[in-house]
Amino acid sequence: MDRFSKEFIEEITLKLLNKIRGEKYSGYDPYDALNSPILNFLSFKSKYLKIVYTQAFKRLPINLRKIFFVKRGVNPKTLGLLLEGVSILSEIGILDGKDIAIEILEKLKELRSGEYSHFSWGYNFPWQSRVFYLKPLTPTIVNTSFIGNALFKAYEVFKVEEFKEIGIDSSLFVFEEINRSFEGDTVCFSYTPLDNTMIHNSNLLGASLLLNGNRFLKRKDIEDIIHKSFKYTLNHQNEDGSWFYAEKKMQNWIDNFHTGFVLDSILKYYEFYPFSEVKEKLLKGFKFYRENFFEDWRIPKYYHDRIYPIDIHSISQSLITLTKFQRFEDNSFLIKNVFNYMVDNFYSEKRGYFYYRKGKFFTNKIDYMRWSQGWSFKALSYLLRFLNEKG
Repeated sequence: MDRFSKEFIEEITLKLLNKIRGEKYSGYDPYDALNSPILNFLSFKSKYLKIVYTQAFKRLPINLRKIFFVKRGVNPKTLGLLLEGVSILSEIGILDGKDIAIEILEKLKELRSGEYSHFSWGYNFPWQSRVFYLKPLTPTIVNTSFIGNALFKAYEVFKVEEFKEIGIDSSLFVFEEINRSFEGDTVCFSYTPLDNTMIHNSNLLGASLLLNGNRFLKRKDIEDIIHKSFKYTLNHQNEDGSWFYAEKKMQNWIDNFHTGFVLDSILKYYEFYPFSEVKEKLLKGFKFYRENFFEDWRIPKYYHDRIYPIDIHSISQSLITLTKFQRFEDNSFLIKNVFNYMVDNFYSEKRGYFYYRKGKFFTNKIDYMRWSQGWSFKALSYLLRFLNEKG
């Protein structure tokens, strides 16, 4: 069914915002299993058991969180996604969102990671990866970058100085408190202040926040690091235009939304520094993205080489990246198809929220605040701006 109209999209976007605010921004997350006191005890401090519990809760289509005493919580990253969306909707006249933006700002101030000198944010749950374990609210470069960049957008729209001040301070977290790895004359930022991982999307998300912060700081040392960070990832573009998640062999997958983060970050870099070689790599990367992540030119795939799982985060990031790259190529047909697929297969009109994931045999309809609702709201905001600009 074709419901690709500004009126319908505006209706479901505002309905989703009202739902989220009605729930006080609080909800479950695919990765929050270790918020369970029972599972924490039964992990016996084993890294592998923690991963097993997290993955089981993430994959199960039945929500067992209440049984295991996992409480709903406010994830700072959700707030960042919402802040950017609210700012965009206000900018194009759909919403008078200044009070909402300030409300979100106050919550972000409460949820900052208190152990560090500068404003930074993590997740509201402990998280065990194959590489490291993070306590709740341990700051990550990804969370801090999404939130910091949203703060700069809010300042641009609402002209409230505190948005800019905290945004600048969060960029200094990346510059002063995140670790760096060196490869020749290039630099890669770590994921947290506690590790030295080299991951492309997180590296560039951190550098993109520095781009915004340095508009006001105008520091040569920060500018130099920005160039070296982008050069690291640009140097590692594969021959077909793609990027691996990271260069370690066990991290050599290629997925939709992390590729979208890389492309969006390089696009921002190109806007600041319009070098011809950057544009060439950017368009080569987008060509790979466009040609490999959309089954039948309408279904956003999670991985480039297989259809399932189909995930709301990938769908949302697809809409964001496709609208951003409209300046280089007309993506209108694909944007329309992706949105219609999203609404037809992932949206509950009755409850006004978006499902999490669709597998080959079943659809996981659990309501996840950050992963599903936060990302969907941000994507719909970008879509409305796209339609507004198109006229």
